[in-house]
Amino acid sequence: MHIQTLIHSKLLNDESLKNLLWAKNIALPLNYEFILIATGLCGSSALVKFLQACHITLCDESLRKSAKGLYFEHFKRLQSPASYKIISYIEHWNLNLKQRADFLASIKKEVPVLSLVRDPISILKTGINHPSSGGAKRVLKLDEDFSSILNIKKYYINGFASNALKNKKVLGQAPNLHSLPKWINELIFCQDFFVKNLKHHEFFYMDMSEIMPDKAFDSLSKLALKFDFKAPKKDKALFKGQINGKLITYFPIFLELPLKNKAKKAIKITLSTHQIHPHLKHCNELLDEKDLAFENMLLYLAQDELELVLKENKLLKQIKSYLQDFLRALKERINTEQNKLYKEEDILNYLFENKTLSKKLLYILQNNLKHIKQNRADIVSSWKYYQEFMDFAKHIK
Repeated sequence: MHIQTLIHSKLLNDESLKNLLWAKNIALPLNYEFILIATGLCGSSALVKFLQACHITLCDESLRKSAKGLYFEHFKRLQSPASYKIISYIEHWNLNLKQRADFLASIKKEVPVLSLVRDPISILKTGINHPSSGGAKRVLKLDEDFSSILNIKKYYINGFASNALKNKKVLGQAPNLHSLPKWINELIFCQDFFVKNLKHHEFFYMDMSEIMPDKAFDSLSKLALKFDFKAPKKDKALFKGQINGKLITYFPIFLELPLKNKAKKAIKITLSTHQIHPHLKHCNELLDEKDLAFENMLLYLAQDELELVLKENKLLKQIKSYLQDFLRALKERINTEQNKLYKEEDILNYLFENKTLSKKLLYILQNNLKHIKQNRADIVSSWKYYQEFMDFAKHIK
């Protein structure tokens, strides 16, 4: 039976079809417009959200634990009726270099590559400060103390734990600057790898600064023109805040109420942000927008559930009081956590005091940044902390 006939016949389940397609080295369907390469710690979560707002469908990140899984997820997406399709590789260090190469080998159509990049020293800073919520509980009740939520934020103090990096998962109460060597390797800094494995494709570089709140909308509008996809809507709150900002690991949270909906299930208020849930609207009836502790946050209830809550005056007062107390405490905790974080200057000082590690980073970056230096030297020149490191590196013997 011809492979395309077999695919559409539904004679095989997903697992069998995945194994067959992978074993036969069947190329991905050729109906994609560009390839997105976004390595970790460069704002990839934000760019993904922005592209989704432009009606571009990307693969489910949870399926990126193997090259075969990533391939098959793309294969299915490319068979879907969505009009604008892309290939996306969003780095979470689940795949080693061979596995990445195996996946990239399934891409046969010569389309442009959009590569998201960032100052390498800022990458290291974000790596050191990388938080984890460790699968913590995210549901509160009105009669509960909220300290369990306030205490969920932990930090990777032994490098990021993933399949490819092979670091043992160790979480601590504060970032560990001495874990910096765990972040300096060819899996973290892998731009040259993608250039070599996609050598027949034209690369377009985008610096992370272009997707910060003050520039994100304009940058996505320019991308839409360049790659011919649907432009973003100007009124979207999505572009006005950071995706993984201060509220990362805390939101979304759900406040369970002692009140059931029509389906006889407990009503839960969603505490989130416009970036995490861009399609949800804030309910002013629960707490006025001006009283929210964070500019980009929202409180959400479905309309039918909100109507039930509004009939319960005593409960509504209790909800407002609880939310005000919780948000006040959360703001204080976030300020405490922000004071724990390292800055780029701390990373540079550590490198200046550890010449062996600096030599390793210098060697990696010299190889890793060749292509972008040749094609977008202006981006590299804008990297303040990288330039400071290179000035120091001139004197390393």
